[in-house]
Amino acid sequence: MSDTEELTIEISEESEEFTIDTTGMKVDLRHYKAFGAKYALHYRRTLLGDEMGLGKTIQALALINHLYQKNERSSIVVCPLSVLANWKREIELHSNLKVFVFHGNQREEALRNWADQQGILLTTYEQAFHLDKKHLSIHALIVDEAHYIKNPNAKRSRSVYQLAKLSEYVLFMSGTPLENRLEEMKQLI
Repeated sequence: MSDTEELTIEISEESEEFTIDTTGMKVDLRHYKAFGAKYALHYRRTLLGDEMGLGKTIQALALINHLYQKNERSSIVVCPLSVLANWKREIELHSNLKVFVFHGNQREEALRNWADQQGILLTTYEQAFHLDKKHLSIHALIVDEAHYIKNPNAKRSRSVYQLAKLSEYVLFMSGTPLENRLEEMKQLI
């Protein structure tokens, strides 16, 4: 057995041994989704590169839900505007977690409510720039379509990287982690 195979087995076993709390989830996790959530919880800073349609959103919700059950209740999801409504729908459909949308005219009210009630603050890359990072307390940061922040010099990338520094758990998700060049994926890692 090679060193790589031993490492892979060791990582797999460590992740499988992690116990995930699914209290409050309204969906049964398939084995690979549970494994993905356990892996992200165990290693704390993860890039999930599953293809579209394989349940990255459910894995992220399982991670957030687990932390919520452990009283780590402040999470932020950053995503493109095109999937913001889908995220809100998925959160409400598959969990009992409270969701607040930091976007549009009501964003400051949503931020205050999230700070008071805790749960998930859902926002876009563009709106994440407007979050006052000096006064945020975040347990988990989920970044959907993370390939949007592959350019370290872009304003939206720097804004999300600042959020990542504030959070103990960070899950970058992308259906296309290696779009053009290996350097782009390395930047996400």
